Amino acid sequence: MPTPKALLAAALAALTGLSAAAQVELSAELLVRLTGAEPTEDATSPDLVALEGWLGEARVVGLGESRHGVHDFRRLAHRIFAHLVETQGFDVFALEVSQAHAVRLNDFVHGRRDDLDALMRQRWWVAKVWYDQALRDLLLWMRRYNETAERPVHFAGFDFKQPSFAMAAVVDGLRRLDPKAAAEAEREYQTISNLGGLGVFPNVYGLTASMRVALPARTGTETLQAELMVRGRGVSHGWTGLSLEGAFSGDPIESRYVSPNDLSETWATLQLDVAVTDRVDEVRLKVFHRGNGTVWFDGLRLAIDGREIELQEGLEAMEVQALAMPLVQVMDHEASLDDQVSYAGGRSLRVDCDPALDRALRAARKVDALVDETLAAETARISSSQAAWLRQMSRLVGQATEWRALVESNRDVFMAENLAWLQQHGFPESRVLALAHSSHTNRKARGKGMGLVLAEEYGDSYATVTMLTLSGQLRYFGDPRATGRDDEMVLSSLKREDAGPLEQRLAALGTGDLMLYLRGAAESGTARKAIDLESVPVKQVADVAILLREVGPLRLD
Repeated sequence: MPTPKALLAAALAALTGLSAAAQVELSAELLVRLTGAEPTEDATSPDLVALEGWLGEARVVGLGESRHGVHDFRRLAHRIFAHLVETQGFDVFALEVSQAHAVRLNDFVHGRRDDLDALMRQRWWVAKVWYDQALRDLLLWMRRYNETAERPVHFAGFDFKQPSFAMAAVVDGLRRLDPKAAAEAEREYQTISNLGGLGVFPNVYGLTASMRVALPARTGTETLQAELMVRGRGVSHGWTGLSLEGAFSGDPIESRYVSPNDLSETWATLQLDVAVTDRVDEVRLKVFHRGNGTVWFDGLRLAIDGREIELQEGLEAMEVQALAMPLVQVMDHEASLDDQVSYAGGRSLRVDCDPALDRALRAARKVDALVDETLAAETARISSSQAAWLRQMSRLVGQATEWRALVESNRDVFMAENLAWLQQHGFPESRVLALAHSSHTNRKARGKGMGLVLAEEYGDSYATVTMLTLSGQLRYFGDPRATGRDDEMVLSSLKREDAGPLEQRLAALGTGDLMLYLRGAAESGTARKAIDLESVPVKQVADVAILLREVGPLRLD
């Protein structure tokens, strides 16, 4: 009967076309069988030794879970962190939760407070997917470890979705230095809090309005031309534009954007030229404004190869796209027809953004300046590390406000900024294991994800591990579009046939839970067929993949 090693070699050979001898060498160098997810009494684990070499001298390691709501991923994260603490000097466990609230949890880890139950209950409705029994166990382990450790470990967060905690930290910090400055900051923060919708899911579509346009009969492919006039006032951020969508799936979507720098009270032209086949008998025309201030649209014109299309209705027929999640989002824009500002003598489509967003942005910047002024005047009464934390808490409020107002709608950029700040300033010279969804930690080939930003900043000092599964159960949210913030966690099943291509390919390498060094395999070319993910070499995505064949659901505390 073939040995397990021989079976593994045969499976690799079938996937990669390599000889059995080469596959045995590959499995010995790049593949490890894990003993499981659960932490052990002895923090060091022989099966994780290979991980040390694969991660090298990385200062920040992104540990990505491919699915939220899985208990085994959280337990494995605990196990990996404990091992890296003991063997590699890692000292910060960072989690995709509010950085301001994590400060309070870190106080528990260091024995400065004992109210863990109360702290766990402070979780925000979205963050409850992180505040589980595994987190409680990890925090208790970290506290016990610190009781005798020469080099203590720390708990940290890198998200900004609970700005109320950061606001409280800033006001409290200022109150100890300058009560008058604290009172002023509190007033400014009220302006931000009045916005509503903070830390949820900003309405990234801004105001989008659309109309359907029937195209005349034609033969073959011709050029559809769309022209629209636009002007703006008081626009300092965001994007304004025009797009065309074909009625058939797969037809390209063409868009033209105008940046704030190009918008003025002088009419400017937005023009699209799109090749459309004779299969397309209707298009959807959209106009959008995803920023502050006021913009006007007018002078809509469509033509096919220069032949004017007679429009049955003008911009007044535009239908405003509803909020994707009306129970948790806020619509900041309002559309109306304006006969005072017109390009062609009729009524233009006017879009106004709520000026409360600008007031909130100014309030955040004002508190930043207030913090700097107070710290500069009171340097003798506060340490440099305390001053750094106070500035960072103020920055978190700014991030939440900017994200809410769509100044920077990419949350990953801010999370990368916060993680880098932790490693460089919060806990200088630390080594950080950061647990988040793998969509954040992985180095994406496209888009500006957190992992890609960190990889650009840290180079080889950023590494990433992705945790995958084939089957089991998870516990996650239902649909906040229907239930809002009171959504209960829902138990769901994972089926092997629904697993992704990388999971399926890893599963073919052997039985049990496995860990494969992806980057080494991709660089050597020895397992290229086995580890490509949607034709993107996985070394661009993750360094190490861990497959837990079957997992169980999140256990709430």
